[in-house]
Amino acid sequence: MRVMRGVVRGVVRGIGSTSLRPIAPQLMRALPSLNSSPLRSFSFETHDDFKPQPKQQLELQDIHQLIQQDVKENPLMVYMKGTPNAPQCGFSNQVVQILKHMGYDFRARNVLQDNMLREGVKQFSDWPTIPQVYVDGEFVGGCDIIMEMYKTGELEDLLEGSKAEKIA
Repeated sequence: MRVMRGVVRGVVRGIGSTSLRPIAPQLMRALPSLNSSPLRSFSFETHDDFKPQPKQQLELQDIHQLIQQDVKENPLMVYMKGTPNAPQCGFSNQVVQILKHMGYDFRARNVLQDNMLREGVKQFSDWPTIPQVYVDGEFVGGCDIIMEMYKTGELEDLLEGSKAEKIA
């Protein structure tokens, strides 16, 4: 009871949590049943159900099938770091800004969500960097190539002759 009054006085005075430190050993002695409680020795790490579960990663063959499906179904496909609304890489951002400026509808996949996708797209295209742009199922290039094609007008010609749609 005396211990509880001390805790209450400390809280009422607004002294803060540091004033409770000297009382903690008294609380532990006053409540011996907690010291021997099985709950005190329980740890969430003791059971597999409580351990963090890694995201399942697809096999490389499945990744290549996914990429093949993506580039087949989407006339303008970008594999990038981040999303079009939140690029997480300057090069990915440049590609997104160019395509948005040109007014084309495109689909994108965030390679940062799955390392197998990130490595798989590099193997699929035989191109070592991200972002990667595909038009009508064909690999066009990364940021440097898209930038150069944009500056020379080649990108506009390519996209006008493709199935990619302009956003109204």
